[in-house]
Amino acid sequence: MKTTLLLLLVAIVLTGCSVGPDFRKPDSAAPAEWQTRDSVLTLDSTAMAAADTAWWEMFGDTVLTSLIHTALVENNDVRIAAARVEEFMGLYGVSKSDFFPKIGATGSALRGQSLLSGDGTNVRPTQNVFDVNVAATWEIDLWGKVRRATEAARANLLAAEE
Repeated sequence: MKTTLLLLLVAIVLTGCSVGPDFRKPDSAAPAEWQTRDSVLTLDSTAMAAADTAWWEMFGDTVLTSLIHTALVENNDVRIAAARVEEFMGLYGVSKSDFFPKIGATGSALRGQSLLSGDGTNVRPTQNVFDVNVAATWEIDLWGKVRRATEAARANLLAAEE
């Protein structure tokens, strides 16, 4: 009876710790080729060439050209987007580092005199205290916590890049 109860308890605990299946992108029913009014009407190669040029240069206005050049150079939105991509790249690297052991060390040194001597005299000896601590930790990814966090960080990085 005890063995059966123990096996049942172990089975319940292990099924409670299971993680869901790997993410698979669902199939979408989108058509293979989209056609809009603009894509159907723009079949002329000269019209396509005009669309690919810097349209503001066609006006021959130097003020307009300098304003657009300044706007492109000083575009803070692009800088913010690039910084955000770098941020998510760093977070992805941090999440990948959880697969590896962590090693840390601290040290301290103290020198001083005690306020009271233990023998009743006024002699206060100078004391030196040294302390060194070394620690190593490693989390085994038994139930996929680190793996899922890394997948999520990678997805966030790819979304920020897009």
